[in-house]
Amino acid sequence: MVIFMTTKDLSACDLLRKACDIYKGDRSLAESLFNSDVPALGNKKPNDLLGSPEGRQQVNELLNKMECGEFS
Repeated sequence: MVIFMTTKDLSACDLLRKACDIYKGDRSLAESLFNSDVPALGNKKPNDLLGSPEGRQQVNELLNKMECGEFS
């Protein structure tokens, strides 16, 4: 199931939970993603983007693409 959230609804916890769902409940893989430089985010770590609504939206868009099988 693909869940699209609006920017105002996003929280860091929501995004981590969504990443865990993508990784079939493997929290360590989700945390690894959040602590890794991601080319699709301009080689930034998702954790570094969670402090602003715009950054959380970027991370959410990345996760949406991952849910759909797009890893660019």
